[in-house]
Parts: sequence; C-alpha cells; structure tokens
Amino acid sequence: MSNRAFALAAALTAALAAPAPAQQNADWTRPFPAFKLIGNVYWVGTYDLSTYLITSGDGHILLNTGFAETVPQIRQGVEKLGFKFGDVKVLLATHAHGDHVAGLAELKRLTGARVMMMEPDAALLEDGGRSDFRFGDEAGTRFPLVAVDRRLRDHDTVVLGGVTLTAHHHPGHTKGATSFALTVRENGRDYRVVIANMGSINPGVMVSGMTKYPTIGDDYARTFAAQKALPVDVFLASHAAQFRMHEKYKPGDAYDPNRFVDPMGYRAAVERLEKVYLDQLAKERSAGPALAPTGTLRVAFLGSNPVHARVNPGTGTITGPVADLVSELAKRRGVPFKLIPAPDVRAVISAINSGEADAGVMAYEVARAREVDFAGGFAVMFNSYVVRLDSPLKSVEDADRATVRIGAVRGQTQEIFLSANLKQAKLRIYEAQPPPDELRRLLAKGEMDAFAMNQQRIEDAVRGSGGELRALTGSYVDVEQSFVVKKGEEARAAELKAFVDEARESGLTKAALDRAKLVGVAVAPPR
Repeated sequence: MSNRAFALAAALTAALAAPAPAQQNADWTRPFPAFKLIGNVYWVGTYDLSTYLITSGDGHILLNTGFAETVPQIRQGVEKLGFKFGDVKVLLATHAHGDHVAGLAELKRLTGARVMMMEPDAALLEDGGRSDFRFGDEAGTRFPLVAVDRRLRDHDTVVLGGVTLTAHHHPGHTKGATSFALTVRENGRDYRVVIANMGSINPGVMVSGMTKYPTIGDDYARTFAAQKALPVDVFLASHAAQFRMHEKYKPGDAYDPNRFVDPMGYRAAVERLEKVYLDQLAKERSAGPALAPTGTLRVAFLGSNPVHARVNPGTGTITGPVADLVSELAKRRGVPFKLIPAPDVRAVISAINSGEADAGVMAYEVARAREVDFAGGFAVMFNSYVVRLDSPLKSVEDADRATVRIGAVRGQTQEIFLSANLKQAKLRIYEAQPPPDELRRLLAKGEMDAFAMNQQRIEDAVRGSGGELRALTGSYVDVEQSFVVKKGEEARAAELKAFVDEARESGLTKAALDRAKLVGVAVAPPR
C-alpha cells in the first residue's frame, strides 16, 4: 500500500472508528497524575490503562497509548514530568487491542515516532483491528490504522540512548501479545523491570481452539511457562489493576525505588491466570461428554430444508451449513457426529425429547420455545411465495388479497406466521411439502395462487420448473434458524450458544453459508 493510500485509509478509519470501547470502563479514561515508577520509567497513563514513558539521553519511548481521547493526558503527563513531548522517538504496545493502541495513530502524527510491534499483531495495527481473532467482526472495537515501522520477533531488542528493552512474545491474549523487560540502575542496584502482558482470557474466547486461532491453547500454555521463568524484580503490566498499582501508590507519595518490587506478586498473578486458563480448558474439553453423552454428537435437522443442509438421495451424503457447524463443533470436542434428517419439526422435537438426538435445528417460534430450549441462532431465513410465471402478483404485499389462495405446510414457520397474520387471503394447509411436480401442477391448474416457502426453497422450485414459476419480491417474515436442546438442559444450551457465538464472530458461520450458495439467508445477529 502506498503512503498516500495508507494515509487515506487511516483517515477514513479514524473518522469511522466507534468510541464504544473507551466507554466500557470509566477508569480507562479517568485522569491520573503522572509519576516516577523507578529510575527512568514513568507512569503517564490513565487511572487503569498503562502508558509508560521510558526516557533516555537520545529521546524517549512510550509503551501503550490508551485511546485517541487520552492522548492529551499522555502529553500533559510527559510535559509535567519535565520532558519534551517531541522527544518521543519510539512507540510500543503490549498487544493490539483498542484500549492499548487506539492512540497510536495520533501519537505518531504528533511526534513522528517510529511504531514497533510484535509481528503477529502488526497486521492488526495496519487494519484497525479487523483481523483480530476475537473482536475483528465487531465494529465497536476498531481503532485508527497506523503504519508499523518495525516488526518485532521474540527476544528482539529495542535500543535507544543506552536503554535496551527486550521483547518477549507471550501470545494467547492476542497472537502478538508482548512483555517487555529492561534493567534499571538505581542507587547502585540493578532492578529487573518487566512490563508484562498478562495472559487474561476475554469473554467469548475458547482456549481449546478457535477458527481464527486454532493454536490458542498451546500458546497460552507456553506463555505461562515462559512468564514463570522470567526473572522479575519490578512488576508492571498493561493495566494498573493487574499489578495492584493503586494499592502500592497514592498520588503524592514520596518516591521509593522499591515500591513496585514484587517478584512474588508477579508469580502469583501469573499462576492465578494460569489456573483460570486450565479450569476453562478442562471445562471446554469436558463439554464433549455433556454435549454428546453417548460419545457421538447427534443433531436432528429438517432434511427438506436446504438452509439447514442438503441430503444427496443417491449417496445419503449431507452437506450444508448445519453439517459444517456440527462437524466443527464435534472436532473441537473430540467426538464423532451424526446428522439425523427429519421430515418435519415435530420429528426434530421428538428426536430430542426421546434421546435419539442431543440437539436439533429449527426456526425460532414462541410456541416451540415452550417445548424446547433455543440455544443460539446461526442464520436468518427470508420467506416469500412462489407463483406461476404469468401471475398478476408481483410482491409479497400483493398476496394478501381476498381472491388469493395461499398454500403452506402445517407446522412450518410460514404456516404459523401466515395463520396469525393474513388479513384477506385464504390459507390452505398441506400436511407435507408438495413434490416439485405436484407444486407446479397446483399452481398451473389454479388450485393455488401462491405457495409459501423460504426463499431458498423457492429458488430451487423456480430453477427446476422449466420457466413455469417465479418468486415474488420481498419477505413477509425473517426467521432465525437456531440450535435447540431438550427443555431444561441449561448446560448443553450454554455450550451450544458459546460455540454459535464464536462461530459468528470468527466468520465460520458466514463461510458455511457462503459455501452453500444459499439465497435469502444471512448470518443471524448476536442475541
């Protein structure tokens, strides 16, 4: 990308970046007086978000930036400590989440400093967070683009004016999460200072593996081992709360180089987060038996609904979004899976309640929610009508007329909705979906003026009609397709919902829908 193109992209991103992340925690933007931590290391961050000023005779380093709106606080802190803001030469960050890097672009613009970032997170800086494995699809977590001048690797050093920082790659929280270590000489003693990127786990992250980060579990494990082996005297971190800064220091306290010496506190913090990781990993792995008590994950779906999956009549092979999602879930849980095509919703519910299936897939309906628990919508299905090619009806709004006869299948979403909402048209209910030839005959002979189906079924019917049928424009109801479980199985429902949420955020669901080349279907929004 050219410098001009990058600058334009950065400007557009800055204009569109949402301020939501800064509003999640008031302490992230709450001012806090700048102060000396130890030697040439100073705090110029907010009440909770760290920004470290590391000074040298040849210029200064800023590590972490908070948000764009906290940049003035950083500048004020630097200058209040007696340093020139324009002398900042290097900008670093512990990881590329907005609360630590959203101010980088503005700081680089103001100081002209070089931005250096651990290689796996450098891409996030240059795409505004869009490629983040967890938050990339959430517009509210984006931040202004910034060009990276140097890509760091594990154990690389950053040297400025006699100051040397060593970058330690500690992935897990992000792919490029980094701790920085330096030695500070004070009163004839060397202090080993570590600005640690702690291995915390964000909500929605599955440490057993994620679509965009399959090695996340191994990375967390390696990070905890590496951090426990790291020699530390002075313990600092990305957030003030992580190293208990406010317990150790109050504004106005006299300078004490030993104030933040806390090797035991560092070790305890790492081990505490490691336990959280191990507990979550064990829970995720144990979910295999919970989801699949027989050792096989069994999921029932509507065999005639292409939005769920398609069944090859010759081979019995099942392909489609549900097949892709269930396959991925079973893979993560380390169990085989079985897909059970059902003729209708009643059969799906029966399979779940009888124990033949562990979960099912169906459209959300209030009445159905009294019989099963809905555990996570993955797709939204649009619904319309199929009519004869020469029908005077053009849109779904045209169909609700006194002279119009509409067909629908009993118990399906279309019949439930139309039975409650048609004002004038007459609804004829069929016990099963008419085969393609029978559907064409019903419409050609005038026994029905329109037949209600989801848009993908209509597309299939039109494609196979030899030009005799067409679809009406529009959708009279948009219906969420969801995984369901037996009523009261809260743990199983929670496990399914966590997977569905991650599949949406990682792009797995969209990829499954795209592969199926479906018409009238979109990824369901989060609930």
